Amino acid sequence: MPRTIRFDRRSEELHFESASRRYRDVDGYVFHESELAQFKAVDLKNALQSAANLYEADEMDAFIVEGEIDEFDDEWSPPGPVQITIKKGILLVQIHIVTRAEEYDEETLPEVYRLILAPYLARRKAKLRDIEMTVEYHTAPYVWRIDIECDLRNRLARDLFEVGSDAIVLLEAVESGQLTRETTIELLRAGRSDALIG
Repeated sequence: MPRTIRFDRRSEELHFESASRRYRDVDGYVFHESELAQFKAVDLKNALQSAANLYEADEMDAFIVEGEIDEFDDEWSPPGPVQITIKKGILLVQIHIVTRAEEYDEETLPEVYRLILAPYLARRKAKLRDIEMTVEYHTAPYVWRIDIECDLRNRLARDLFEVGSDAIVLLEAVESGQLTRETTIELLRAGRSDALIG
């Protein structure tokens, strides 16, 4: 069966159904979120690993741009907070979240995030691999990178993106104070009821 996305070593491009992508100077490839339904997660893993092997890199990123497809430019559009990364042979969903919480320090906040995300990720056949602060200074706002490993079987790249997006929605709802009645209603209206279970 032909792969839904593949890496061409000669052109150093990723090829999929409707387009091809060149390597971008930010150490990866850039996709619009709407394109992620065109290829399987396992095929994306293989394509990114092939690119990483060519460049002799430990990691290779698939940056994801959100918003209107008409405004998408794979060279200039800024990526969103969700990306898909191959790291040492493992495909990860990486999310970046900004927190202003003063009551947690960099030692306690990762455990809080683990407790919040564990039930959600278990339902989505995923697990949390790593949480790390991405900035060198330790004052608010804090930017955290969270690595999530998903079961890739029978999944599209779009499914992995949604796991990351919903995780951000859940963490931001908690960060905003608490899951109040209003916040819960907004999550339901946004079609994010999965993020509330557990």
